[in-house]
Amino acid sequence: MVKTARPVTIRHVAKAANVSIGTVSRVLKNDPSITPRTSQIVLKAVSDLAYRPLRRRQPPASTLSLQSKSVALVMVGMDRSLGTLPAIAEAVHGAEAALNTAGATLTLFDIPDPSKRSGTDLSRSFDGAIIKGALQGDAVALSDHPVLERLQRIPSVWLLDRPAGVTWGDVAGVDDWQVGAIAARHLFEKGHRRATVINPKPDHVTLSRRQAGFVVTAGLLGMEVGISAESQPGHWAMPLRPTTDVSEVAPLVDRVLHGKESGHRALFCPADSIAVLVYRVLAERGLKVGTDVSVISANNERGLLGALFPTLTSVDIFPRDIGQLAVELLQRRIASPALTAPLQQRMEPRLVEGNSVANLK
Repeated sequence: MVKTARPVTIRHVAKAANVSIGTVSRVLKNDPSITPRTSQIVLKAVSDLAYRPLRRRQPPASTLSLQSKSVALVMVGMDRSLGTLPAIAEAVHGAEAALNTAGATLTLFDIPDPSKRSGTDLSRSFDGAIIKGALQGDAVALSDHPVLERLQRIPSVWLLDRPAGVTWGDVAGVDDWQVGAIAARHLFEKGHRRATVINPKPDHVTLSRRQAGFVVTAGLLGMEVGISAESQPGHWAMPLRPTTDVSEVAPLVDRVLHGKESGHRALFCPADSIAVLVYRVLAERGLKVGTDVSVISANNERGLLGALFPTLTSVDIFPRDIGQLAVELLQRRIASPALTAPLQQRMEPRLVEGNSVANLK
C-alpha cells in the first residue's frame, strides 16, 4: 500500500527554521519588523519544504464571486477614534479588499449612537452586510434602530464578534478564549506562578472572554490569579471610545503594586491599547517592564507597539484575515439562503514573543 504524504504545515516550517509559528506567519505577511536574516532563514525553509500557506490557497473564482452584489459595511455604536485602532482598522481593510476582489459594490454606513433613530438611511436594497459593532454594553442589542432591524432581514456578518445580547447574524472573529489561554500558558512556561488581569472594561465582550480564558487556564495550571478591573461597568456612553486616558488604568495597576504580594509581578492586558497605558504607568512608578514587572497582551497591533521598549509579547489575532473570512462567510450565506442557524468561524491566535516577560526559571 502506498502511503499518502502528509501536507507540510506552518509548524514544520517553524521547526525547520528554528523560529516560532508567529514569526513564520509574519515573514509570510512581509512584516517589516522581521529582520532580513530571519526572513531569509524562514523563506529558505518554505522553499525546501515546498510549503504553500493555507491562507493563500484560494478557492475557485466562482466561490469568491460577489459580482454585481451590493454590500453594506456598517459601523454601529463606535466613535471614529475606535475605528482607527489597528486591529479594527486592519479587519475593516481586510473586508474591503476582499469585497473589491470579489467584485462587490461597497457602501459605507455609520451609526454612532444606535439609541437614536435618526441619521443613517438604508432604504436602498442590499444583498448583504458586514457589520462592526461596539462590543461593550447592551446598547446595540436593545436598539430598535431601523437600520439594525433591516440588517436582520438580509445576510449579515459581524466582524470580530457580535455585541452582547445580539443573537442574529454570522460571526467572523478570533478564538478569544484561546487568546487568554495562550497568554496564561506562556507565563507559566516562563516560570510565573502568580498573575493579574488588568481590565478597565469588564463588560466588553472580547476583553471579558479573554479574561475568562486566562483565568481558567491559569487556574488549571495551578497559578494564583487576580483580577484588577473597573468596579462599575456600564457607564460607557455611545458612541464607544477606546481607552486612551492613563487615569482609567493607573488605579488598576496600583491596586496590584500596592498589594500584599511580594516579588516579581505579571500582568495580562487583554488588548494592546491597555498594555500601552500600563507601560506608561509602570514607567511613572519607576518600574521596568520585563525586569520588575512582566506584561503580556493581545492583538499584536504593530501600529501601537512600535515605540514600546522592551518589545511587548502579544497574541496575534490576524485581523486582516478575519476581514477576509467575513467576506467568505457572507458569500456563503448569500449563495445558500436556506441556511438558518448563524455561522461562526474564528481564527486561531498565535503568540508573538517579545521581551516584556521575564524568564523566572
